Amino acid sequence: MSRLERVISYGKGFRSQRELSTDYTPKPKERTVTLTSAERQRLHTVLDPLIADQKALIEKGAFTRFQGIGKGTGVGEKLLETFVESPFFKDVYTKAVSEGADAQAGLVEAEYRKLLAGNVFETLGSAYMTAQQAQKGRILLPPESVHEIYHTYLYPTEPVTHHPFGVAVVQRHGQPDGIVVSEKSEEIVGAMEYTLSGQKGKFRRQHRRFATVKEREILFPEESQLTFVVPHGTAVRPIEADCKFGYIPIGREQFREFTDWVYGEYKPHPDSATLKDVCDFARQQQQKEVVRTYTATKNS
Repeated sequence: MSRLERVISYGKGFRSQRELSTDYTPKPKERTVTLTSAERQRLHTVLDPLIADQKALIEKGAFTRFQGIGKGTGVGEKLLETFVESPFFKDVYTKAVSEGADAQAGLVEAEYRKLLAGNVFETLGSAYMTAQQAQKGRILLPPESVHEIYHTYLYPTEPVTHHPFGVAVVQRHGQPDGIVVSEKSEEIVGAMEYTLSGQKGKFRRQHRRFATVKEREILFPEESQLTFVVPHGTAVRPIEADCKFGYIPIGREQFREFTDWVYGEYKPHPDSATLKDVCDFARQQQQKEVVRTYTATKNS
């Protein structure tokens, strides 16, 4: 063995004599878990009812109006009008009122509005992408169903975090926002993440968590992909071969103006309060309670 070969063999990144030979082929990385028939049955015990529920919503036409959005000038306005008239917007707005009336769960206004924007985008993205996937013969499961799969099937003993506005999330495992299922085979073919972020670091972190679950071979098949759904015009770069980007036909600035309107101007009824009114009143009541508590403690 020459000196150079010894340096290669015993230096950083040790390689054996057999690896130095030209005909050496490394073994493929072994998967940690395989999907046995018992695991498949356990998965579909959880998965099948969730598929049936979402399929029923699709067949009832809950997402039909999102299929006719089209392209070109004015598509963003048409999408937002469709969304506001849908039950999905009413649901997210009801959650926002509840969080706001609860003194924003201790959140300052900036934090509240950031969480509001994230949840509105997730709800809008889920409705729009469900319609698009249905046209391709796929069923997109919503965030609530994804949590059911992750918590009941994948990580039943892991702690769960309950975020304001959003659904519960299994900690540390990168629970995605959506899971894509083939309508024909009813097998999982991918995952989706709805995000307003354009940061490559965030994309990479979420992809690593997705890849970790994928390597276990008990949920996502080898050919499955993770799709990041972002506002139209978001500058992105390729991450990995099994990672791609989808777009909501609304620009980032247009979406910001929309969430400003939802927070400060939208009223379900003419005599209703706005979200801002609800939050301001809750903060005032909270401040009065702090003063009362302080005064009572001081005088005791």
